[in-house]
Amino acid sequence: MSVKNDASKATRVHRTLPEYCLKGVSGAIDGKVFLLYTNTAFGKTVIGRESDCNIILDFPEVSRHHAAIQIKDGEILLEDLGSSNGTFVDGNRIQKTKLSPGQEISFENLRFVFKRIGTADALDSRDDEKTLQTKTLPEIPKTTSRTNSSTQGGKIWLTIIIVLVIAIFAVYLYLFR
Repeated sequence: MSVKNDASKATRVHRTLPEYCLKGVSGAIDGKVFLLYTNTAFGKTVIGRESDCNIILDFPEVSRHHAAIQIKDGEILLEDLGSSNGTFVDGNRIQKTKLSPGQEISFENLRFVFKRIGTADALDSRDDEKTLQTKTLPEIPKTTSRTNSSTQGGKIWLTIIIVLVIAIFAVYLYLFR
């Protein structure tokens, strides 16, 4: 018995779980975790300010396409993409270098620790309260490290209160005028 399915000709894409991450250790990115995927469009995780980057860091010291991390065949490479302020590993400016878990990566004053997920301290309790930031597949929305959803929620409540006050004032004028 043969079952024919049009979808059988389509390539099935398996998502892979990230094995590595960058964990912010300074300033506005402290404690935030940025996941590094191996199945990105070009096999690299691009870091920068531009919206087409996999990890978007909306800070003036970060170039539009600042650096890229490639994980291939067990080797992790970090490459500076011609950034203005440079890419540093353990305090040394690099153009291209191999990475090992535990090394510190910095873009000007933004510092990260490169970690292997699954190690005891890669994700700690502080990370539960912070957003895991990354963009790797089309169905995952783009995020930046400066988003604040509570501000928008506050604006909605303020709008509702103003509308209610105006409605109550209108009823008062109608009834007592």
